[in-house]
Amino acid sequence: MNKLLEAFNSGTVEQQARRRKGMLIIAATSALLILATLVLIVGLIVSLAAGDSDPNGDPTIQDDTHYVKGSFDPDYLVEGNLLLLDDDHPYEGDADVVKFSNHSSRPKNEERKNIYTLRDSSNFGGTEETVIALHALIKGYYDQSDNDDNLIVDQAFASNLSEQIDPIFSMGTTVSLTYYADYSEDKDPTEEPSIQGVAKYKWIYDHAHEYGFIIVEDNIFRYVGIPHAAYMKQNNLSLTQYLDKLRSTSYEKSLVITAENETYRTYYISETAEDKMVPADLDWTVSGDNLGGYIITFKPE
Repeated sequence: MNKLLEAFNSGTVEQQARRRKGMLIIAATSALLILATLVLIVGLIVSLAAGDSDPNGDPTIQDDTHYVKGSFDPDYLVEGNLLLLDDDHPYEGDADVVKFSNHSSRPKNEERKNIYTLRDSSNFGGTEETVIALHALIKGYYDQSDNDDNLIVDQAFASNLSEQIDPIFSMGTTVSLTYYADYSEDKDPTEEPSIQGVAKYKWIYDHAHEYGFIIVEDNIFRYVGIPHAAYMKQNNLSLTQYLDKLRSTSYEKSLVITAENETYRTYYISETAEDKMVPADLDWTVSGDNLGGYIITFKPE
């Protein structure tokens, strides 16, 4: 130690001053590194305690929401926007639909004319949520386009076709969109092409999730609700993949979703769960998945 002190204090006054300045810089840098490490550790502890999640909405620990035991009607298992619908999982509920044609939300232009066409104006319908959301989506497209009114709802739920159409349309949350490539009043819209791959309709594919729609395939759009559509879009998931992810969640480890500047939490409850916990003092929605489970969605405080 004495030799180190002698070496440190040796040399000219200028050399000693430089050595002291260097030691001060090293000491200050070390202190800052230690402080930064402590801040990171404390931040991690606080984050875990608060139940924060990463920007992708990965499962997180329980937040401050108070939960109580809930009870569910068995019919909820086969109702809701997140049901898996295919030949192996048909819709077994009773679709509650309204007509597209005479709904108050149907968008019109300045001349009070409809800005899209229904292939079957007397029978096509959808759930109230779906109809309102689709009309908002079409209006959004129309407003940013050069007043393009060539869109056609080519397929949707129809009471006179409910036993014949693809299962995806059977609940009233799905539509397919085509368009008049060369519009004329007497043109048969059933022969018009899909909007997929058409440059001017790319806006619909880019923004459908903002209105609660996912793209099932090609030109088929299904309403699932804004938070779920946003998460699937952000993470490039199909509905089947999304449902698989939700089955790893619970009220204690919910999925956090940010969509349209709003925060949502969603989680899965098995049909066989003894305690079906739901938010106590907040509004929440429930959807079945057609696979034996319930999906709870709510906005935390």
